[in-house]
Amino acid sequence: MPDTTDAPKAPDADASLFMAFDSTHAALSAQDLLDGLRFDVIATPREIDAGCGMTLRVDASAAAEARRRIEDEEDVRDATAFYVLEGKVYRRC
Repeated sequence: MPDTTDAPKAPDADASLFMAFDSTHAALSAQDLLDGLRFDVIATPREIDAGCGMTLRVDASAAAEARRRIEDEEDVRDATAFYVLEGKVYRRC
């Protein structure tokens, strides 16, 4: 059986989704894609390594739809990393 301890896990349904970006352009494009969903623009937490100082925190109720929209746009998807906050640790998902 393969070892899946390092495999990304699906985020908890009650957890906000954090999106960090390689560039400001990707962050601004993502905001346009998420129009109509609940999210906040926050400073990228220092625990997250990203090329842009802007992160989007998406409300848990909109996380699945937000991720789908981002993943449908190749240019933005390739410049986006997804995280959830577990306790005090940001875990990539």
